[in-house]
Amino acid sequence: MTNLLVNLFIKNYDDIKNQEVRHRYGILSGAVGIFCNLILCVLKFVSGIMSSSIAIIADAFNNLSDAGSSVVTLIGFKIANKPADKQHPFGYGRIEYVSGLIVSVIIVFMGIELISSSVEKLISNEVSEINWFSFFILIFSLLVKIWLCLFNKNLGKKINSVTLKTISFDSLSDAIATLTVIIGMIITYFTGVSVDGYAGIIVALFIVYTGVNTARETVNPLIGQKPDKNFVEKVRRKALSYKEILGVHDILVHNYGPQRSLVSLHAEVPADIPISRLHKVIDKIECDIKEQYNCMVLIHMDPVLLDQGIIDLMKPKISEFLSTIGEDIIAEDFRLIEDEGYIHLIFEVFVPVNNEIENETLVKAIKNYVNNLNSNYRCIIHVQHYKP
Repeated sequence: MTNLLVNLFIKNYDDIKNQEVRHRYGILSGAVGIFCNLILCVLKFVSGIMSSSIAIIADAFNNLSDAGSSVVTLIGFKIANKPADKQHPFGYGRIEYVSGLIVSVIIVFMGIELISSSVEKLISNEVSEINWFSFFILIFSLLVKIWLCLFNKNLGKKINSVTLKTISFDSLSDAIATLTVIIGMIITYFTGVSVDGYAGIIVALFIVYTGVNTARETVNPLIGQKPDKNFVEKVRRKALSYKEILGVHDILVHNYGPQRSLVSLHAEVPADIPISRLHKVIDKIECDIKEQYNCMVLIHMDPVLLDQGIIDLMKPKISEFLSTIGEDIIAEDFRLIEDEGYIHLIFEVFVPVNNEIENETLVKAIKNYVNNLNSNYRCIIHVQHYKP
């Protein structure tokens, strides 16, 4: 069914790097969500009124909030698809995260309200009526919610959308909540003990839990989270695949929305190669990374001296010093940069994962040691951890 809908409503559905195609995925998810959740809301509300079940009514309002969330998703993807302008030179991609956050807030407030209603039901001791119509409506709802979960999960995975993944997780929680109501009805039917209020509270707690977790997923990219390690490593390896690049450091990834990232890095290049030749190489690397990973790229060149005499002198001294700090701490990949009368030693320090020394403490100790050896030397150190 998912593939059928995608094929029917999304032209060039495989071209997920295209913002217009991504926009259509979001519109499809929102439209399907509105349609399904409104139907489930009406059916459950009627069923809840007929059986005087606060749990079913709570589940109905949960579906209503889900329909509202789908509306927010539609609006969010619509705005996120707007092109960049003078006020927003990097586009409106982060609106997708904002819409996901709004969805999360709606979910949390709806859950809190339903907890209050369920507590009132417990206090009033009102007994719910069990009927087969309500039971089959809930079974139907459970199956629809499971399908919606898989539907949005597949779409979210395909276009790497935080919002669609949030809606998928919400649908899964809805399915669990509906299953809870069904179990409560079965218990009441066979024991005569009304657990409707308790089931309503459990459903509401699921809703709040879902809202809090999805909010966390959407807030992190808005605040500015640490970039994906695998992506950073892929960019680093791509840059190092060119023979003119001796080393890469200070890779930064600025996220302006899904598939709208700006990557900046420092590339170390031989100082004896003409700048015109290096400029062409850097331009090619920027274009290749942009094309392969669909991101903006900015590369700064660091000319590196290949003075083997200084390296042969300093490497054993630094290695000996590191051995006094901890076993199996290794210094490798030494390069040099000359700047304003100083020699900058660039090298990697590999630290075992079981060593508890902090990176800042280690770097400071190495810099002090090198400065005591020669005040004209400065250090640029990249610490990496490995399993011995």
